[in-house]
Amino acid sequence: MKKCPFCAEEIQDAAVKCRYCGSMVGTWPPGAAPDGAEAHDEFPGEAPPPLPGVASRPSAAAIGAFVVIGVLLVVIGVMLAMRGRSGSDAAAGPGAAGVTEAATLAPAQPTSGDYQFLAIPWGTTRAGVRSRLEARGFTFIETDADGDDQFQGRVDGRDAGLAAMYVGDGLAKFVVVMLAADPSGGLLELFKQNLARAYSQPAKQMGIATIWPERAGTLVWATTSEARNVTVHYEAASWPAESRRRKEAAAAAGS
Repeated sequence: MKKCPFCAEEIQDAAVKCRYCGSMVGTWPPGAAPDGAEAHDEFPGEAPPPLPGVASRPSAAAIGAFVVIGVLLVVIGVMLAMRGRSGSDAAAGPGAAGVTEAATLAPAQPTSGDYQFLAIPWGTTRAGVRSRLEARGFTFIETDADGDDQFQGRVDGRDAGLAAMYVGDGLAKFVVVMLAADPSGGLLELFKQNLARAYSQPAKQMGIATIWPERAGTLVWATTSEARNVTVHYEAASWPAESRRRKEAAAAAGS
C-alpha cells in the first residue's frame, strides 16, 4: 500500500488513480512540479565512463577468480534453464497453448492512425478491455468511484500499473505507470525513443511532458510522476470533453 500524494489516503501500490479523491497518481500534485524539464544525468540509465588514468589494472589472481565465478554462473544458469524448460513442457503437454503475448508500450514498427495502447480500439466496452488486458497478463485490481478500472501487469518486461478510463461504457483513456522509479531519467528517454520509432518525433515539450502530434483527436504523451515513475498517457478524441465534465462535477460537488 502507498499514500495518495493528493489526499494522503492509503491506495494500492499499483494504483494509477486514487479511488478516494479521483486524482491521477501519475501526475504532480499542485506546487510539486519542478520548473522546466527534468534534470537528467549526462549518461542517463548507465554509469559514466571512467576517467583516463584512474582505473587500476586488476591482479592475475582477481582475474582468475572472476573467470571461475563466471564459469560457475554459466553452468548454474544452463542447468536452471533446462530444468525450467522441462518442467514447463511437462506441465503444458502436447498441443497446449503457448505463452501469452507480452505487453509493449509502443508498437515495434511505425504506425499510422489513432494512438492506441496494445491496439485496443477506443470505445471498446469495459468487458472487452478487461478480456484483452487479461490475455496480456494484466490482473484486475479494482473499479473506482468514477467507474474506471485499474490493473497491474508487466509492460516491456517491467512491472506497471494501468488505469483504463471510460466515457460511459466505452474506453477513452489509458494511463500506464512504470512501478520502478527512474531517478536518472534513463528509462523515460528509452521510452521516448520507442514512442518516436512507432509514432514519429514528438510535436512539443510542455514542462516535463513530451507530447506527440495529434492524430484524429487522439494523443499520446509521456512524463514522470512525483516519485520519478515513468508515466505514459493514451487519450481518445472523446477524452477532453469527459475530463471537463468530471472537473465540473467535482467542482459542483465541492461547492
